[in-house]
Amino acid sequence: MRTSSATYSRPREERIDFKAGDGRPLNLIRVRGARSPVKGPIVLVHGAGVRANIFRAPIPRTIVDTLVADGYDVWMENWRASID
Repeated sequence: MRTSSATYSRPREERIDFKAGDGRPLNLIRVRGARSPVKGPIVLVHGAGVRANIFRAPIPRTIVDTLVADGYDVWMENWRASID
């Protein structure tokens, strides 16, 4: 089911910074909707040379938006191969 953009609000992001054992800065981004998640966590990990927000392209509704709306606890990771 597609939701019209007039009634759809994009989930918000919370960034959690951390350092790897060797001191390299990395981060996780938790995506939260209006309701608390009722299903288990899903971690989306990007490929080399991009960043986690590749899963949140500038389109009306992304896979992240759909997973959050379906009740999943969605996390995205920026790992060593991120361009950030």
